Amino acid sequence: MLRIDGLGITVLGARTVGWDEIRVVHLVRRSMTTAVVPIPREGMNLPLLDLTLFRSRSVERAARNTKRWGGPLVLLPKALDADETRIAAAISHFGRGTPVVDEPARLPGLPPSP
Repeated sequence: MLRIDGLGITVLGARTVGWDEIRVVHLVRRSMTTAVVPIPREGMNLPLLDLTLFRSRSVERAARNTKRWGGPLVLLPKALDADETRIAAAISHFGRGTPVVDEPARLPGLPPSP
């Protein structure tokens, strides 16, 4: 379902996102959920990881993911076979210097702490 290697991040059914397309990767905590969110470089479009039971339009999902998590490609470790620590370690190892930033926890809908 998810592969992180020297080429980039690949999710099942989507193209590989190359490291040159990713500016930074955020570890984002919302309530009880942690997500790993690659943030694209200017002008790059990242695919969606679609694990939803009820399909909605990809443009709407991308906008919703970006508003809630900070980017369209949201890797939820609880839905994958690796926790956020292993995913972050793989990105640090293979990511060609792509930074992994741990964001402070906050509740959905609240602005980040100063």
